[in-house]
Amino acid sequence: MKKILFILLVLLQTSMEMMAQKQLPPLTYSEQPATLVVQIKHFSEPSDCKNIKLHYFHGLDDEKVDTIALSADGYAKATLDLVCTKVVSIGGLIENEVCFLMTPGKETVLNVDAKLLNSPNPSKPAFTFKGENAEYNKDKANYESEYQAEQLVAGIQGTGLSQFKGKTVQQYKETVMGLYNEGVARLNADKRLGSAFKDYQTTCYQIRIGASLAAASAVVAYANGGKAADYPTPPDFMDEFKAWNPFASNNALYTNFVSDLEGYAQAFGQLAGMEDITVPESYSQIANAINYLKDIDNLKVLTPEQVAKLSFDCPMFEDEVIAKNEALKTMLEENAKNPQFVIRSIPEDLEGEDVFKAIVEPYKGKPTLVDFWATWCGPCKAAMKTIEPVKEALKGKANFIYVTGPSSPKDTWNKMIPTIHGEHYYVTEAQYKTLLDQFESQGIPTYVIVDQLGKPAHKHIGYPGNETMMEELTSKHLGAPRPEVVKE
Repeated sequence: MKKILFILLVLLQTSMEMMAQKQLPPLTYSEQPATLVVQIKHFSEPSDCKNIKLHYFHGLDDEKVDTIALSADGYAKATLDLVCTKVVSIGGLIENEVCFLMTPGKETVLNVDAKLLNSPNPSKPAFTFKGENAEYNKDKANYESEYQAEQLVAGIQGTGLSQFKGKTVQQYKETVMGLYNEGVARLNADKRLGSAFKDYQTTCYQIRIGASLAAASAVVAYANGGKAADYPTPPDFMDEFKAWNPFASNNALYTNFVSDLEGYAQAFGQLAGMEDITVPESYSQIANAINYLKDIDNLKVLTPEQVAKLSFDCPMFEDEVIAKNEALKTMLEENAKNPQFVIRSIPEDLEGEDVFKAIVEPYKGKPTLVDFWATWCGPCKAAMKTIEPVKEALKGKANFIYVTGPSSPKDTWNKMIPTIHGEHYYVTEAQYKTLLDQFESQGIPTYVIVDQLGKPAHKHIGYPGNETMMEELTSKHLGAPRPEVVKE
């Protein structure tokens, strides 16, 4: 009898430990490739696909797209060069991609029932897995679309904001927390789902709800036509988020925030007033590598001392960081030999509309694009790469002017502008504010297209796309002949 009781206690303890360990495992780093085996049941050609595509990241920025062929009986095997545990997506089986986790050095087996894929109400999951995180992968592949975090708050976005007219920030919070509680209750009630997926999705909900709570003042102000400062939140407004501390969970390692988890965690921590917000320890290699790459993105060549530390700080990403650092050195050397930029200035005592007039005066006679940007602005820099085909097509037919101010460190600006072909102005803080106020800009990048007489003709906050830029810069009243359509 004592032996039976002992066994029952051990089983109970093991069961409790399993229940407590719901979150996903930490990141596994390895130089060994991961193996994926795909087996499609009820596979038939030519009705079914013959090839499938795998999407994943080898390191931090090195995106891979591998095409693998299926045999006549629907079998395929591939090796993936993963640095650490990552989300892999596979396309070609259904309209949307199917996502799941894979671990380097481990084999993942994906079984697909083609008949169930075409069934509106399948009696069992169409996708099943064997290997690491098999149960979680099954739930993610089959049911994640039903539990997207964005869907949780869809009713309070866009036109749904009007429901907060006449409401307080506390009433807004009650609505948001109600959505969270309903979402988690629905998630936990779904008997198809295992504990790992439920816990992961709860973490996703907590991060999304945290963002909604942080936006309370702005949302209520917008709904009531006021200013955010008129709707302050009390000190305990983010207490639920503090208690959740979702970025400390291993689950956060497999969300869209993994690209800069530490940065996102710190940003959320500041909004919530958290001084001790943390991320999982297994993320440290990625965090270290990202910090080095941020320096490189800001055109700061790594010092020999920094390069020497890479093998200690982020050994699995050492080669990737070194390659980017060498590419930066080469680019800076080439730019120094063949500059394609001009630095211009205006008097610092200019005020009001005279500021913009002075900037565009030298460019009359051709259409001109004025780009208000900053060295720290990610969307600004992304748009500069996107617009390059437009600039090339309109070389000599249009002017491209870039304007920034003191929020962009002068040293960083000096290193960055050689990569941005055009004419550059670094104005005073007051002048930069005057320019943004003149065009009623709430953020950057802001673009103003000026006609041949120096008069503003179009304005955009955020990059509108190459088609729009080309159309507006070559419209009849601006005068530049339109070349072939430029693709983004």
